[in-house]
Amino acid sequence: MRQGKGPEAACLAALERVVRQTRAAFLKDADGRPRYNLNLYAVSRQGEAGGASTWSGARFAVCRAGSEPRLLDSAYLFKRKATSG
Repeated sequence: MRQGKGPEAACLAALERVVRQTRAAFLKDADGRPRYNLNLYAVSRQGEAGGASTWSGARFAVCRAGSEPRLLDSAYLFKRKATSG
């Protein structure tokens, strides 16, 4: 993980680079944000887990020996707009 970042921060930094490098117009909305969602997960050598997504709403599971699995919310770059329905 670059520059000593933790798993979540490293995932967010990688997502920022991907979004910044996205050039094709069909992959961007009218505001220049990505039309796609990318989820990244990382585990440090110390066993810390983290995840991040392009858009809000993603979750990931962490399972460790001797403890119950946990479902965690991913960090994200962009918040999804609330949908009516």
